[in-house]
Amino acid sequence: MTAISNLSKIGGALLAFGGIVYEMGRQSQKLGDIIPTVYAMELDQKDQHLTMAKIYTKVSLIEEKVIHIEKEIDYIRNNIK
Repeated sequence: MTAISNLSKIGGALLAFGGIVYEMGRQSQKLGDIIPTVYAMELDQKDQHLTMAKIYTKVSLIEEKVIHIEKEIDYIRNNIK
């Protein structure tokens, strides 16, 4: 009777251990699936930063041109009078 009780305890422990190993495998698979997504998001973020830098540069250049045009208009107005 004791042997059967011990076997059932050992069997239950093995099933529990097997369940833990199975869950660890599932979780590691999920991590393996997420890692390429994270890399893709990092690359996308780098692309966004580059795009924002280009936009900022173009807006700054346009702003400089507008300021220069305003100065020229003021100069012309002052010389016409």
